[in-house]
Amino acid sequence: MVEMNLLYPEDEDMAPYTFSPVDDELTVHRLVGEDGHQAALLNFGCHPVTGCSPEEDYYRFSADYIYYARQTISRAWQCPVLFTLGAAGDAVPINRRGDCRQRIGDVLGQSTILAERLFQNDVSASLSADSIMVEVETIIKTDPATAEAEYEEARQEVLAQKEPKGETYRQLLNTFRHKMMVCSRARQYPENRTQINIQFMQIDKTVFVGLPFEVLAEIGLKMKQRFPNSVLVSCCGGY
Repeated sequence: MVEMNLLYPEDEDMAPYTFSPVDDELTVHRLVGEDGHQAALLNFGCHPVTGCSPEEDYYRFSADYIYYARQTISRAWQCPVLFTLGAAGDAVPINRRGDCRQRIGDVLGQSTILAERLFQNDVSASLSADSIMVEVETIIKTDPATAEAEYEEARQEVLAQKEPKGETYRQLLNTFRHKMMVCSRARQYPENRTQINIQFMQIDKTVFVGLPFEVLAEIGLKMKQRFPNSVLVSCCGGY
């Protein structure tokens, strides 16, 4: 179960809030050829949702902190910079107002450049890849026929309202949204089962693990604890 706040709570008393662990490690790989830097690859576990001003709503958040991180590094190293998202399923910037996309991106970029002296050389030319299919069963069970019927019933009740306002309309709309989500799940997993394609790419001792969905920070941290040379890439190979 995950509890989230869209923005940092304004309450002076922070007692009601708990903050789960996050993976604050920035992973950097750089490819260097005989004629200089060829490319850099970043991995960071924080949702790229930044840049909303107080008078705007959260639908205007964008992924631009990545742009500024790539720009900062590319300017210094004169090479292309790529980005992969780590375990960011429940990790967002605490402050994502105003110019935070520039500030966050610049911090990540400058941190990468300053950490250059800590880089470890790997002269290995080995590269291997693999993937496995994992059969999984959904936790929440749905029946497609029932879900479709309840969704249509809720939709018609909303459409039948002559005045789209008031408490009754709000309750009907909430019911419709819930039935729509259930129906969507039933369409996606009609047999309450699916397959997950887990992808692996190994460069010397480093293993990139690609998962096709958002991954909670707790899972990413457990993976790194058991396999210190692993790097998790979420939303990988589809969603």
